Amino acid sequence: MTAQRQENNTAETENNQQEKINQWNQSELVKIQKFCFSKGIQIAEFKRERCLSIPPVIGIWYIKSKKQNEDFWIISGEFPTDVAPVNVAKDERDVIRYFSMSWHLKAARIEEALAEGKQIGDRETQQKFVKELIEKAEQLSLIHRDEKLWANSGLNISNK
Repeated sequence: MTAQRQENNTAETENNQQEKINQWNQSELVKIQKFCFSKGIQIAEFKRERCLSIPPVIGIWYIKSKKQNEDFWIISGEFPTDVAPVNVAKDERDVIRYFSMSWHLKAARIEEALAEGKQIGDRETQQKFVKELIEKAEQLSLIHRDEKLWANSGLNISNK
């Protein structure tokens, strides 16, 4: 293979990777817009410099609401889409810890309700949800604690 052909293949591969990243980011933005709409949150804008994504694993999004002084963090990707007021975390890494702890607490409350016979809906479905929530919370905790990931990331892991 000639050097020119190798360069062309490398450029084509990089273009394909970037296109996949762009498509993932776009589909996540649509998912977030629908999620926010369902929660009654009107998005004014995404603060792109405060957003972080590692496609297709995780997206952390900072949104400005149309209501004054109501900004939010949103998590998406392979994790349950969730929202939190911006004041719960100082940065993207801190919000990952917040969602991890929040999901652990939510799972504990559901387990407590199940133990007391106060579950809402099907018991088996609730138990599966608790298990998934704990697994996702643990995965977030690993991401939060991964010093190499954060040291090497520059917090600008992909273009959004």
